[in-house]
Amino acid sequence: MMNQLNNQDLLNSSLRRCLNDKYFFTAFYEHFHQSSPEIAALFDKTDMVRLNKMMEVSLFSIIAASESNGDNDQDLVDIAQAHKGRNIKPEFYKYWEISLLATVAECDPEFDDNTRKAWKHVLARGVEFMAQY
Repeated sequence: MMNQLNNQDLLNSSLRRCLNDKYFFTAFYEHFHQSSPEIAALFDKTDMVRLNKMMEVSLFSIIAASESNGDNDQDLVDIAQAHKGRNIKPEFYKYWEISLLATVAECDPEFDDNTRKAWKHVLARGVEFMAQY
């Protein structure tokens, strides 16, 4: 079983490769919108450039929270509060995670089972936190 450092290293390397793909966020939102008609409707008339930047910040916040002992969760609290105000349902976070993993698999040329496990491990705390907030 991989330790936390290996998970972080694998995820950080994978994230760098994904962020180098100019279609990463577009591909993610295509997957995410296709996951549920309700989700697609939430993004109608949304500034996607702004949303892409917010998605990147969210990813880094979740990664930072996975590395902390709860000391640096204010970013997650802020994101969760913003989502709650937009009627984001708890089950949407699972769709988010599934869509993100599918996109990473497409955009990371070095993606393998260990990379998937690292992403799932690192995302688990943030996704759970957001869904329960």
